Amino acid sequence: MTGRSLPSPTIKRKKNINLAWVWLIPIVAALVGVALVYKNISSQGPSIVIQFDTASGIEAAKTQIRYRDVVVGTVSEIQLSPDRTKVLVKAQLTKDAESLASTGTTFWVVKPRVGLGGVSGLSTILSGSFIEADIKEVDDTGKKIDQDIKLNFVGLEVPPPINSDRAGRQFIIRAPTLGSLGPGAPIYYRRIQAGVVTDFKLATDGSYVDISVFIYAPYYEYVTNNTRFWDESGVSVTLNASGVDVKTSSLLSLLAGGLGFEPFDKSDQKLAEAGSIFKLYDSWNAASLVPIGVAIPIVFHFEQSTRGLVKGAPIDFKGVDIGVIDDVVLEADERRGSFYSKVTGTIYPERLGAIYNQLPQEMRNIKFINARLLGLIKRGMRGELKTGNLLTGQLYISMGFLKDAVLPAGLTADSPLFIPSVENDGLDQLQRQLSSILNKLDKIPYEDIGKELNESLKIISLTTKDFNKTLDNLNLLISPDSPLTMQLNQSLKELDRTIRATRGLIDNLRDKPNSVIFGDGSINYSRDNLGAK
Repeated sequence: MTGRSLPSPTIKRKKNINLAWVWLIPIVAALVGVALVYKNISSQGPSIVIQFDTASGIEAAKTQIRYRDVVVGTVSEIQLSPDRTKVLVKAQLTKDAESLASTGTTFWVVKPRVGLGGVSGLSTILSGSFIEADIKEVDDTGKKIDQDIKLNFVGLEVPPPINSDRAGRQFIIRAPTLGSLGPGAPIYYRRIQAGVVTDFKLATDGSYVDISVFIYAPYYEYVTNNTRFWDESGVSVTLNASGVDVKTSSLLSLLAGGLGFEPFDKSDQKLAEAGSIFKLYDSWNAASLVPIGVAIPIVFHFEQSTRGLVKGAPIDFKGVDIGVIDDVVLEADERRGSFYSKVTGTIYPERLGAIYNQLPQEMRNIKFINARLLGLIKRGMRGELKTGNLLTGQLYISMGFLKDAVLPAGLTADSPLFIPSVENDGLDQLQRQLSSILNKLDKIPYEDIGKELNESLKIISLTTKDFNKTLDNLNLLISPDSPLTMQLNQSLKELDRTIRATRGLIDNLRDKPNSVIFGDGSINYSRDNLGAK
């Protein structure tokens, strides 16, 4: 064993293991993460800030922003404004909704609301509130809105009355006051809701209010250049020369206010352009009293009292209202040293009927019509005050012809046209009679009559009480258990027995007349008792 040599060992070099492929895992993970980040960043749209008064119903990382019921963003953060008067809601829009970050976009919070127009937002009771977005392509005047990039918005505290996708047209109604109108107030055409009030704005000088209205399709096709809008807020009470006129509207108009409209000239059907401005009339009557066509301004001078003649009173001709009173003012005649009432008004020749309709179009102007009216004045046409209503005492002006009327000097066809007037002696006499009646009524001693009436009522009351006592005593006297009634009943019974006894005596005398002499002991013999023992 010692001489035997050991085999020499075989030495092999171990191959080095290449661990480079292990780094592929974090590299792939990093690439996936970068891809996800890129996808997330690329899918995000702009970040916007919406300002609200409160954050009611809004939660960060939960409240969604929707457009046409499609989620287009999420609220990321809520914080107070630097002055702590507002709430700033930061939201992240999606990439496909980046066009919403423009000047025409509006935002508001959708939540359950109860109003005059109904109940809305009930679906948010379970799903929670969300922010609705809407984008307008045109403004209220129909002008296209430039969609410039915008990242800061002032949210609406109440939803807009209509969405921008609603078909229709915007118009402006100019009114002296807003009255009971407001956004959401209905607009009617022949008692059909055809639109809604969307907004209002006070004029720069504060002299009027512009009310923005939206008329739905297809009703805006009835808004022509001759359409008139009027206030239809519930109940309208008009006291005029014709008496008291009461008109009522729908319950919704009574609560929320409302407007009505109608085209009054059927001959002109040209549609009004979007953004057209219309005047607001107080009522349908006020709107209908102003005809389409030429208007002739006129002037009257009255020496007698015009008390009861007010703005809006009619000017009558042959029982037809052809005009309206515009104003009544007191003027002084320095030459004569007296005062008179200057009454201005407007006549509408179109109401004269066929005589006006037969005129060529070129003659339907103030100058020609004034010349025609001047001819009628020279023939004796005059204005006269008359009583329209004895209850209210309101007056109106009646136009008529007076024979042998004196023509004042210096009359011309200039505008406003001066129309002479005549005094109504009957009117003054009627007023004096009414005054006399009122004076007599005032002289009646109502207080003394009232006192005497009270004394008479007291005497009647005492007499009634005595009469009632007498009736009570009489009732006690004739009651069934009273002594008088019992004694009367006993006497009636005795009388009945006496009558019965007398009747028996009479019957006995009739059958046995000799019983008075011989008594009743005799036997009457007959075939039946003959031989009887």
